[in-house]
Amino acid sequence: MKLFNQLLSLLVILSFSVSAWALDLKTARAQGLVEELPTGYIKAKDSKAAALEKSVNAKRKNAYEKIAKKAKISVDAVGAQAHKKIMKGMKDGK
Repeated sequence: MKLFNQLLSLLVILSFSVSAWALDLKTARAQGLVEELPTGYIKAKDSKAAALEKSVNAKRKNAYEKIAKKAKISVDAVGAQAHKKIMKGMKDGK
């Protein structure tokens, strides 16, 4: 039982450590690891950002689809509009 508790504690500590190392979008942008595309999605420019690309784009796609359905416009149109807002926010330091 003591060994189990120690292993469980180690697992919890390691899981927090891994999440602390995870790359966030702002950092990836600052390091030039990703670029914003006119489609409203991001593209990884380095393999270190591949998982981030997949995660961010999946979340964006889900959000764009919901907005498109409500507004009765295409997902592509929502993505293009989102790109404009994202770029403006980056320019304004947001």
